[in-house]
Amino acid sequence: MLLVLVIQSCKKNETPQNPDVNAAHQKDIDKLQSFFDKNKSKKTTFTIDPAVGGIFTAGSGAKLYIKPNAFKRKDGTFPTGLVKLEYTDVLDIDNMIFYDKPTVTNTNQQLISYCEIFISATEGSNLLIPSNSVINPIVATVPTTTPLAFSTDTFNFDIPIWLGDTTLFYQLEGLDYEARPVSLIRSKLMNKGILWEMAWGRGADFIPKANSIQKDSVSYAIQNFDVWLNCDALNFDPRPKTKLFCYFNDHFNNPDTVFYRMQTSYVYFKPKALNILIKVPNPIFNAIPTKEGFYTNENLSPIGLDGKFIAFSIKDGKYYAEVKTAIVPTPAPGKTYSTLTFNPVEVTEAQLLAMIQSLKGY
Repeated sequence: MLLVLVIQSCKKNETPQNPDVNAAHQKDIDKLQSFFDKNKSKKTTFTIDPAVGGIFTAGSGAKLYIKPNAFKRKDGTFPTGLVKLEYTDVLDIDNMIFYDKPTVTNTNQQLISYCEIFISATEGSNLLIPSNSVINPIVATVPTTTPLAFSTDTFNFDIPIWLGDTTLFYQLEGLDYEARPVSLIRSKLMNKGILWEMAWGRGADFIPKANSIQKDSVSYAIQNFDVWLNCDALNFDPRPKTKLFCYFNDHFNNPDTVFYRMQTSYVYFKPKALNILIKVPNPIFNAIPTKEGFYTNENLSPIGLDGKFIAFSIKDGKYYAEVKTAIVPTPAPGKTYSTLTFNPVEVTEAQLLAMIQSLKGY
């Protein structure tokens, strides 16, 4: 049997399944996922008459401007029944962690985030798509606390749009019941953290706040459902780069080195004064005790970057974490990589939540 692996953009908002894990590890996965789900921003659900449309406000204050006949069935016809629209947005660093949506491109570049959103629309059990018979059928205007950054990666808009998740597609080749060759494509959601791919020719407009009470906002037309959309600007950092190895001195608990299972140990960091979240994604292989952990892709860790880091694990039902500020160091003489060591200690759920939320203000 031949197995071929391909990484491609995913159009689902799902949690990867975790086959072949032992019962104790599965309990840790389930407990950590429950913690994330309990604390992350919740989706807002609207019921819409598709022939009328309207203006709808989400819990975050985001507004959706929906024109009449803004939806279509996948066969090209207009829905006649009521439409259920589900809207989720990720605006802050803590929610980026809870949703595992760091601001990194598929070419390992840092992104300054304005908002990440996910929209799904259904008529009954049937998924709908934005109508191509209406100009800008759905427009989202989302509040943001990120100031407008100069961007050279888009010409007609203030900020470019990016599409996300990652999924792993694999090809199975074998024989059917009469020994005829068969090739099947299967997919498995990855849990490496989202990798954003630019939607060329699409972008968002930055709308400055009208008074001191309001927030700035970004506004853009929705051309995709059932895929994460990101309104972000590239962060151009000219400093030399290094691979940053993040070691757990103790309490590391990531027995799998595959990306389709949910992790039970993590390292993230936020560069100072920027709405950027970097996940340290790559597991260190053949690690000795005190050197277990993860390392970055080189472009993501400029030497001299001032960041706030969090390393945390769940192990045997207990949480362990450390938060610290650090400067990405220059590699030691004779080395091609830099290192940081973390000493996670046992914490409660409330303490872990506060530690994650502390990254927002840095």
